[in-house]
Amino acid sequence: MFAYIIRRLLEMIPVLLVVSLLVFGFIKLMPGDP
Repeated sequence: MFAYIIRRLLEMIPVLLVVSLLVFGFIKLMPGDP
């Protein structure tokens, strides 16, 4: 069970990185925002 949780967390890391990059890029592309 513990190994399953670790594996799920490791699979979530790249997804969170991609999502954070997309959100960061989206904010940068919006005009008028700092």
